[in-house]
Amino acid sequence: MKNYLLSIICVSSALMFAACSQDAIQSQPSDSPKDVKNLSELDKTTWEPVFVDGLNGVKAPGKDSPDAPFLHFGENGKVNGYSGCNSFFGTISKPDANDTKYDFSKLGSTRRMGPYADYEFVFLKALSSSDEIKANSDTLVLSKGGKTTIEFKKLQPMQKANKAENELSFKERQLLQDANPKAKK
Repeated sequence: MKNYLLSIICVSSALMFAACSQDAIQSQPSDSPKDVKNLSELDKTTWEPVFVDGLNGVKAPGKDSPDAPFLHFGENGKVNGYSGCNSFFGTISKPDANDTKYDFSKLGSTRRMGPYADYEFVFLKALSSSDEIKANSDTLVLSKGGKTTIEFKKLQPMQKANKAENELSFKERQLLQDANPKAKK
């Protein structure tokens, strides 16, 4: 009798768990990143990396650090950002208007040393090797051959700064500019 009762409890628990799991799967958001067909979809957006392929234990700056990396999309394919030690800038192009492939090879950067030089090397290598862009309202995924190279989370524009203008980081100035396009750069 005990074994029979224990079996019923186990089977019931397993069925309830399976039903809850199925509900959880069905309730996941359906807003998965989609191919970016036109770079203008990303105009005036700023993103912070949450995954960089190839880090393998390399020390990364914290997201609240003044060295925190980010990627900003301006207009007409212009990009800029910070990679851990240096600012980077350039243009992303789409060689074939009918294709979903992009060219990230036209990027340059300043040349300073810093505590996150190893991170910066991996980040810039992953960025420049990417040739596919997918995005939704809060996630940006760069990839090469279907393999994710960098995944980003969207940063919201700042409406006002809590610091003096000269104390703002490069990222904070960019986020203010996103919210107030007429503000000084």
